[in-house]
Amino acid sequence: MAQTIEAPPVRKMTRKRPKSEPRQARVVIRRVRPWSVLRVSLIFYACFAAAFLFALVVLWQIMSALGVIENLVRFLKDFSLLDPAFEVNGGWLVTRGLVLGVVFVVVMSLLNVVVTFLYNLISDVVGGIEVTLSDKS
Repeated sequence: MAQTIEAPPVRKMTRKRPKSEPRQARVVIRRVRPWSVLRVSLIFYACFAAAFLFALVVLWQIMSALGVIENLVRFLKDFSLLDPAFEVNGGWLVTRGLVLGVVFVVVMSLLNVVVTFLYNLISDVVGGIEVTLSDKS
């Protein structure tokens, strides 16, 4: 007749940590993917350029409604600093601002990618950046 031996219940060996001591982990950032940097940079700088262009349009509208633009142009014409036929066109300024914004987004994003490649090269030599992560609790 076979005997059945029952094993004692298995207890997890967990160490209870006091609440005042948060968990911490050290992480070393050795490589950064240029593709992810490009994606984040494009979105970040596009949002920045859109907010800046929106702020300029709002500022232009306020200054135009208050008559500041017309008074400034008249003042500059009185001192012969502008051609008497000069006209201020807000649409022309907005389209040029949009083009400059697109150029800014592309140039700054590509600059971030170049910096990423440079970081990866330097990280191979020195080992990366050490970061300590911890829980809030």
